[in-house]
Amino acid sequence: MTQKEKKLLTILHEAKLVDGKLLKEYQIEVNKSFYFSDEELHKAIEKFLKSNLLEKIKLKDDEVIYVHTKNVSKEMIDDELFEIGC
Repeated sequence: MTQKEKKLLTILHEAKLVDGKLLKEYQIEVNKSFYFSDEELHKAIEKFLKSNLLEKIKLKDDEVIYVHTKNVSKEMIDDELFEIGC
């Protein structure tokens, strides 16, 4: 896993997406620490879902939330970024 993928996996825990985009306030906060494109985010989501590292929970037609599965180990998490979501 690349360093950027590690960061993306970290921020995706309990991340809510509406119309395929992170909530604006959360994305602004995350972008203070590192930048990623929507394309990078969606490729990472696909990879993590296939690898069984993320679980997708559908909330409404255009809203989903992603959570880490039990397969995500502590070593896969960026400690500094994890604090943003807490």
